Amino acid sequence: MKVNILYINGWASNPSVFNSLIKELSTVTKSGIVIDWFSERSLTNEGINNALLNFDENVPTILIGWSSACFPILEYLSTMDLSNSNIVGSVLIGASPRFVSANTPDYNFGWHAPIVLQMAENLLKNPTEVIDAFIKKSISQSDKKSDDCAKVYVEAFQDPQINSKQNTNLADGLKQLACVDARDHVQSIAVPICLITGSEDLICPSQSAQWLHAHLKESQLHLIENTGHAPHVFKTNECSDYIKQFLKGLNF
Repeated sequence: MKVNILYINGWASNPSVFNSLIKELSTVTKSGIVIDWFSERSLTNEGINNALLNFDENVPTILIGWSSACFPILEYLSTMDLSNSNIVGSVLIGASPRFVSANTPDYNFGWHAPIVLQMAENLLKNPTEVIDAFIKKSISQSDKKSDDCAKVYVEAFQDPQINSKQNTNLADGLKQLACVDARDHVQSIAVPICLITGSEDLICPSQSAQWLHAHLKESQLHLIENTGHAPHVFKTNECSDYIKQFLKGLNF
């Protein structure tokens, strides 16, 4: 049976970042929609619910989020009423429950908050420089060997020269990332979660996904070797195979 898939892209990217994955998952997709996190940077449960209204309610649905989009998904799933929902699971790619380090023994990985806040300030002065630096950090040395994928990935990011309002929105998104913490939501999530992370991810290190895997009620963790923050772009086939396997194991 095919499923509805609601995709949510990450900070500064546009929906095209999912194009290759959407194509690979077309054989298992009844209907697919992408919510642009950039446009809905303060994405709420209501926003996700409104997007879900576009689907046939009789068809099972999964949520697929990448990077910063995983935060609103974790919150949404933690408050979802299973008795009144057709959501059967979620796939989180490059996920983290907390973007910055908590400086505690059990969560001492991630970015340092002052660095993220400085990025937000710098973005308003030189957006191109900040976004280019982010892109470079998110592409691993192994990823760079795939010129075609790298081109697709770079083209999937917002043009920071469009208007000043957009730059302010991007900066606000960074400020959110400096303080967001979804760890308290994790144990309330009742649906199965498929975690996919790159072994060379410097944006959301694999320890973040490992933390989620250890604290979620039902999850599977797939570490894709030789790729960075965007395995769905640089290792699309492997990523889609894990998602298809995950779907086969769901009860619907």
